[in-house]
Amino acid sequence: MEVIYMTWGIIGALDTEVRLILEHMAVEETMEAMGSTFYKGKIHGQNAALVCCGIGKINAAVCADVIIREMGADCIVNIGIAGNLSPELAIMDVVVSDEVQFHDISLDLYETFYPFRRSFAANSALVKSCTEAIERLPVRSYRYKVGKVVTGDAF
Repeated sequence: MEVIYMTWGIIGALDTEVRLILEHMAVEETMEAMGSTFYKGKIHGQNAALVCCGIGKINAAVCADVIIREMGADCIVNIGIAGNLSPELAIMDVVVSDEVQFHDISLDLYETFYPFRRSFAANSALVKSCTEAIERLPVRSYRYKVGKVVTGDAF
């Protein structure tokens, strides 16, 4: 597997999700911004920045901006709980997103106006890195799938 040297930005909506990552992080710096605590340090030797952003697209966008601009993240990984519409997946399975789109707005608006597209593709090198990391795990009690995810503020 090719090692990607960068600072990974990790955001999660809930404190319980982020706490699991924080337990494995050697925190070197903390910062308060936008009502959240941002952590910068290393996870198993890899540079990382971590934040609990709260629920919703606005909170995620604001915290992603801070984690990129202020903490030097080169990419963003969103972790945590999600719903599932695929009969191929069950509770505790993993989805590696290769594409994302909204589910709670008219997609025609996104084609007619900026950004002139219905969906957004993920970085293929990051998708590959994630799937290679999953495949290398010696013990895996869950399935994983690469595919499209949808996001929204209406559940």
